[in-house]
Amino acid sequence: MLLINPAYEKFGGMLSRYVPVSIPVAIGILAAYMKKWGVKVSVIDEEIENLDTDVLKTKMCDFPEPRVIGITVLTSQAKRAYQIGERCKKIDRNCTVIMGGIHVTALPSEPLNRCSADIVIRGEGEEPLRKLYGALIKNEDWKNINGISYLDDKGDFISNPDGDLLEDIDDVPMFPYEIFSSPKYDRGFINSARGCPYKCNYCSQ
Repeated sequence: MLLINPAYEKFGGMLSRYVPVSIPVAIGILAAYMKKWGVKVSVIDEEIENLDTDVLKTKMCDFPEPRVIGITVLTSQAKRAYQIGERCKKIDRNCTVIMGGIHVTALPSEPLNRCSADIVIRGEGEEPLRKLYGALIKNEDWKNINGISYLDDKGDFISNPDGDLLEDIDDVPMFPYEIFSSPKYDRGFINSARGCPYKCNYCSQ
């Protein structure tokens, strides 16, 4: 499985040489969780490496069909994420592009209607992604998985019930620092909270 952290420009923009890069926590946690279940995972982080068509094609071709690509989407990344999703489909029209993150949780129909994503995971992504990947690889039905949105065969927008939160946070493995080997990531970090069980309409969580 290929996981992508999109970015328009290096972290910090014109001040990037002075601004420490923030490690992509969400992508890292998803990678660790999928690897725990025996899934081969590769990560592309545009904060570190340039993602042109040749690089993307090479990375995608490292995986046998059916290819599954996951893209995280903050609002500031949305346009770039959609470009990458469309590029993935041009390289392999049979690949499955899954998007998740704050922006598409709030606006799940947007990437689907733009034809840059096949499936959107809303909210907490570990279990929906694991179930989706397993079903896609085995060519099984995935359309009843909770926490996802998609377009049906008629083009109608379908949004399944929200997925359950993980019952035990210890089910998530330690962060896979080995994936992020760039010296720009030589910093520790602490997450003091993870999401929220409430549904306040003014909050991205």
